[in-house]
Amino acid sequence: GTEEGGAYCLKCTGETVESMFATFVLQKLQIPTPAAKVIQFSEQECEVMRTHLERITRKNEELRAIMKQALEIPFYILYEYIPGPSLAGMHMARAKHILDHNDKANCERLTDIGRIIAADIFLNNSDRIPCIWKNNGNENNIIFQMESNSSRTLQDSRDTTIKISKVMA
Repeated sequence: GTEEGGAYCLKCTGETVESMFATFVLQKLQIPTPAAKVIQFSEQECEVMRTHLERITRKNEELRAIMKQALEIPFYILYEYIPGPSLAGMHMARAKHILDHNDKANCERLTDIGRIIAADIFLNNSDRIPCIWKNNGNENNIIFQMESNSSRTLQDSRDTTIKISKVMA
């Protein structure tokens, strides 16, 4: 988390350039994406982060070993955490509420998902929805951002009362 109350996701990957390029292209195509920042291993910000991660994993040696290995790369990507349900594991009632084509806002969401799929095909990103690739994809990478004033939790995947502001790639 941050002092302002925000949270972030850390991506430790050997594909930093590819991931940031895809984020840049999606932003240029006006497809909503979480804010992203590359952090170099030697930066002070990175050292603070590593220190905190080591502290919170000190009681779990297995997790600590995994984190230590993951953090031994020269660059990381820090993504803004977007609270909201993902496409994966969404209960049918919630999916119908969010994606029913008879509602104008839902039609816009379906169009946004189509734009994400088209951009992924252009970028050869097989990690979201396996349209042309022979893999399972990762539907967790389609996020339905909740309205900022929503205090709803996402525990019940059948809950249809959450308010969605946009689809995020």
